[in-house]
Amino acid sequence: MDRYYELEDQRRSLVMLPPGSPSGLSREDAVRLIAELQDAIRTVAAVRAAQAP
Repeated sequence: MDRYYELEDQRRSLVMLPPGSPSGLSREDAVRLIAELQDAIRTVAAVRAAQAP
């Protein structure tokens, strides 16, 4: 499975957690972090595509 879709699966799992669930990160922070990772993956893919011959 593509890394982007793995992160999307994790994001969806986090969204299903009840707000205020005890964890190292808040639900909102975890969802935001995964969204940032997805954006970074898209950016890297775009840069690689632009550099491809």
